[in-house]
Amino acid sequence: MRWNVNGMLDRIKRSTALCYIKRVGPAVVLLQETHLLGTKCSFLGRYGYDEVFHSRHTRGSRGTAILVHRSLPLAVLGSLVDSRGCFVLVWGTIEGRVYNFVSVYVPPQLHVDTLRRLGEKILALLVGITVIGGDFNAVLGRELDSSSGGVRKGPGGDIQFQAWMQSLGLCDAWHSWNPGIWQ
Repeated sequence: MRWNVNGMLDRIKRSTALCYIKRVGPAVVLLQETHLLGTKCSFLGRYGYDEVFHSRHTRGSRGTAILVHRSLPLAVLGSLVDSRGCFVLVWGTIEGRVYNFVSVYVPPQLHVDTLRRLGEKILALLVGITVIGGDFNAVLGRELDSSSGGVRKGPGGDIQFQAWMQSLGLCDAWHSWNPGIWQ
């Protein structure tokens, strides 16, 4: 499950989000824009999510998290958190196979730099299956971008984001499972 929560500082919003996660019950949760600092992220480990990885930014903005439910037999080999709160990576094995999980939030003002830094980290992994979920403030098809009237929010344009994905061998899973919806 991937979810831009747009802040979890409010107790009611936080409780509502966690109750929803508990009800849906995903094995892995990739959160963006948690806005949490320090010990404020400790509550993320509720409802069976024993493994919590969180990157945060010093101003209480941004922030990404990965929650791994205890039912998933992930043997964590390592993790990396971005000091700017833009991404967190976790890698490990499930039944002998290597998986990399990445939660990303790309602020429009840091678009090019964040993509470059994240790309370097992903290329360093180079093994296993990589699952990335996040808010890239970019679109792959302007005709489907209803959030900003069809205009990409960050600098660089759709072509730059598509080139970044191709350079890392990434694909949009939804588009892959729904061919012909848009090109």
